[in-house]
Amino acid sequence: LVNRILSLAPELEADRLAMLVNRLSRVHYAHSKGELWVFLADKALFRCSEMSSNELGNCVNGFSRVPAILGHRILWRELASAVVFSSERMNGDDVSFAASGLSSVPSLLDEDALWETLADRAATLINDMLPQNIVNCIKGFSKVPAALLMVDMWKSLAFGATHYGALLEPEQLLDCVGGFTKVSTTHNDVRLWTSLSARASVLAERMDVPQVLSSVAGFAQAPSGLDRSVPWEALAGRAAILASEMSPVEVIRTVSEFTRVATFLADNIVWIPLCWRAISLLPTMSPEQLAACIYGFAVSPVLVENAALWENFALRALPNVPAMGPSPLALCVYGFSRIHGTAGMVDLWKALADRALDGLEGMSGHELALCMAGFSKVPGTARNTALWSSMSLAAKHRVKEMDRVDIACCGDALSMAASAQMAEEVWQELFTALW
Repeated sequence: LVNRILSLAPELEADRLAMLVNRLSRVHYAHSKGELWVFLADKALFRCSEMSSNELGNCVNGFSRVPAILGHRILWRELASAVVFSSERMNGDDVSFAASGLSSVPSLLDEDALWETLADRAATLINDMLPQNIVNCIKGFSKVPAALLMVDMWKSLAFGATHYGALLEPEQLLDCVGGFTKVSTTHNDVRLWTSLSARASVLAERMDVPQVLSSVAGFAQAPSGLDRSVPWEALAGRAAILASEMSPVEVIRTVSEFTRVATFLADNIVWIPLCWRAISLLPTMSPEQLAACIYGFAVSPVLVENAALWENFALRALPNVPAMGPSPLALCVYGFSRIHGTAGMVDLWKALADRALDGLEGMSGHELALCMAGFSKVPGTARNTALWSSMSLAAKHRVKEMDRVDIACCGDALSMAASAQMAEEVWQELFTALW
């Protein structure tokens, strides 16, 4: 087919060219055929002035899916000019295709005149748009810095999304949530978020793991929905059902997303299934994955007293400690330090302290702050003079890399450590940096 298309150069008129670009772009195999796309791009350059608004939309949408064409500045400049010229003739499909496609082209993101034209047309046509048109516009305009400030357009899109909220499919819903959370104008639109969250409650039982997590991440950023309209219970219930199928990466991401929402922290529905799934996956986890789980689970009050979980984590972590890099080591130290039942695990804390002593030079300011905060909470390591002497010296040199939270962690840790009196110079550095 590719060879045949290349042989048809003289016969490709604007309508067939646009259809061909749009359909071929859906075939991933064709993306690697550079000669084909150069040929189609050259044809489009000469034909775009003849194209209808619908044909332009097809071309823009198609070419935007092909990575090799995204850097073709001349083609995109001509297509953008043609889109502006034909904007008054565009219908809802055309505008949504243009917004979705052109927003994927880096060289066009700062073309304010183009986006103002498309935004005006989108606002005008909002009552005639279908749900997918509105979703395409939300997804596209939310990628464009200048478009994020176009208040009237976003009010129109919010109206459309609210109106069609009950008809959205999972991916459409996620595109809406992801787009609107970037727009300050819609943050406090209670009707919008109530509509979207009601639909999420219905759709939760059809969502897969990535969709559940994207929903949690998106709704958590919507100020007006945090305590009223966000369907936390439905999303937590779905995550609990899916827990037994999760990979280590999905368990870690689930823990990470759910710990950001206070409502979830004491929710047995989601944490217990995640806990047992994590235990079953321990033999297959890398040290980095194990550390991320330890750090994440330690935040949930439901799991802090779960002795079986932490014994399993400790047994799995101990042989891996000597090979841990700075990041997993810091996460383990901080995570285990929050669990009272691990304070008596002498071998574990000795191994963590020895590894920290060996790896202090490679730690960032944040990793060092986590280690200091963790070690200060465990009686055995809080009295380790050699460890604190080394960490104090490292903190003195790393303090300029630290933010205020890291500096506070260091100060709190030094005040609790037995060797705090040795750290006068460090205190001065911390104070100066904080000031």
